Amino acid sequence: MTTTAFTHFLQRDDRPGMSPGEYRDGLNEGRRLAAQLGVEINWVIDIPRDLEMPDSSVTIDYLESTETPDGLVAIGLGGYEVGFPAAPYADAFNRARAIGLHSVPHAGETEGAHSVRSAIEDLGAERIGHGVRCLEDPELVSQIVERGIMLEVCPTSNDLLQVIDSIGDHALPALREAGIRVCINTDDPGWFATDISTELALATQYFGVSDQDHLAIQLDAVAASFASIDTKQLISDQLVAYGG
Repeated sequence: MTTTAFTHFLQRDDRPGMSPGEYRDGLNEGRRLAAQLGVEINWVIDIPRDLEMPDSSVTIDYLESTETPDGLVAIGLGGYEVGFPAAPYADAFNRARAIGLHSVPHAGETEGAHSVRSAIEDLGAERIGHGVRCLEDPELVSQIVERGIMLEVCPTSNDLLQVIDSIGDHALPALREAGIRVCINTDDPGWFATDISTELALATQYFGVSDQDHLAIQLDAVAASFASIDTKQLISDQLVAYGG
C-alpha cells in the first residue's frame, strides 16, 4: 500500500497545484502502470497534521467526494507529531470510517505512549505507524496485544529522528517479546534514504531476526493489510514458497 497526503498537492490560492480530479487521475494512472508490472497498489490518504489543522476538513471532504482514486482503503494521520495531537482529528476519522475506510494513523514515535492511546481511543486505529513508545505504558501494551493492533516499525526513521540513541537500542525486540504484532517498514524511503531490504537487513543484523522470523512477520503483515482475500492468499503462498 502507498500513502499520499491530498493537501500536499491540492491547488490553493497561495501556490499552484492540481485539482482534485487531476489528483485522482494521476493516482489512477500510476496504479494502472504498476499493475502492468504485477504490482497492486491500494491507497492510504493521510491528513498531514502539521499542514491541515483540525478545524479544516479538506482531506475528509475529498475522501467523501466522487473524485477519489481507485483502490482507496484507509485514512492516515501523518506529519509532525509533537504539538499536533490526534484527538482533534476524531471527527474526520469518524467520517472516514463511516464510509468504510480503515484507520491507520501515525503515533508514538516523537511523542509518548499517550499519543498511541489517543490514536486507538480517539481515531479507532487498526494499525499504527510506529507506535514504539507504547512500551512506556504496560496497560496500553496489554490493550494493543488484546486487540491485535499491528505496529508498523521503522528503525531507520526512529534513529534519524533521534527517538533512539542508535539502531541497537531500538524497541523492536521488546515489542515482539511483549507479544505485539509488528511489521518492518521504511516510513518515508525517499526522505530517510532507505528501502525495505535495508530495514529487513538491519533487523537481522541488530536484533537477530532469523529467516523464519522474517517469514512470520511478513505473513502477519499481509494478514493485517487491507488487500482482498485472494490477494492475501496469493502473496502468502508466494512468501511461504520463497521462504521454504
